Amino acid sequence: MQEEGPVLQTKGLVKRFGSLVAVNDVDFELRKGEIHALLGENGAGKSTLCNVIYGYYKPEGGQVLIKGKEVKITSPKEGMRAGIGMVHQELMLIPNLSVLQNLSLTTDLNVVRPILEFGEIKSHLLAMEETYGLNVDPEALVEDLSVGERQRVEILKCLFIGADILLFDEPTSFLSEIESEKLFVSLKRMASEGRSIVFVTHHIDEVMAIADRITVMKLGKVVATRMKTEVTQDQLAMLIVGREVLYNVKKEPSEIGNVALKLDAVSADNDLGTPAIRDVSFELRAGEILGVAGVSGNGQRELDEVITGMRKSKSGKVFLGDRDVTHEPPDEVRSEGVAHVC
Repeated sequence: MQEEGPVLQTKGLVKRFGSLVAVNDVDFELRKGEIHALLGENGAGKSTLCNVIYGYYKPEGGQVLIKGKEVKITSPKEGMRAGIGMVHQELMLIPNLSVLQNLSLTTDLNVVRPILEFGEIKSHLLAMEETYGLNVDPEALVEDLSVGERQRVEILKCLFIGADILLFDEPTSFLSEIESEKLFVSLKRMASEGRSIVFVTHHIDEVMAIADRITVMKLGKVVATRMKTEVTQDQLAMLIVGREVLYNVKKEPSEIGNVALKLDAVSADNDLGTPAIRDVSFELRAGEILGVAGVSGNGQRELDEVITGMRKSKSGKVFLGDRDVTHEPPDEVRSEGVAHVC
């Protein structure tokens, strides 16, 4: 990592949504060749800050500077033309187009040199895949790809336009541990070549694994910026929540009561019409905390929605106590005391 002036800088940046100040007088610097983590709880303002820098949101105050010069970026297209690429948590691809076709839509945004021929686009894509380990079939339809593969396409789009400032918004949210490790290898390779990366996350262990510097945000403000080598996980946790964090909480045994929720061989499809949950059966009793574990995208959301009446099941039964609520609307399920916090 080279010591030189920041490639990206914000000064007094402000973004409001009504009475909510999501980004409050934020000063931030990104150096060439570094991976700079933006760390904080959900709602701290991390993603909003990146969206303002990228041009997705217009700020109410402050400045954005690239290599020392103030820029006015009013759209993502302008952000890309300024050499900024962003990989959003909710991936922005056209599902019914191929990987190659999705990349071709950005040809006029290439800040290095426009690439117009499909053959040349494909050759460039395959070269990037080889260099950064971001393998994906160029001819595959995006809708047929896994979440991890779609994310690779988003990253390849940023590289394809020649972006040297890359913003990653919670990039591991839908990845397995192995996929996350592969992503980290790719990001470190990009940084070693001189690209500058902002890595948004609320996971302290990820920050310690990949970041060079760390900026902690809370309630829209910057709390602190530290070199990773100068801070511990416990210190980061204190900065995030504003107090000492207790990792070992003593939980008194609870008294387990009658069955409050029961699923009997429930199956349901996802939004694409493919099976998301298959023959799921379990019981939840009064006074009990039941954990449902798994990598994001393995049916947890669909399971929640079936229980709360927001998604119709294909088969099986859902009971609240003794009452069958399998096909009841959400209002009826809510009236039985079920809440859905997502």
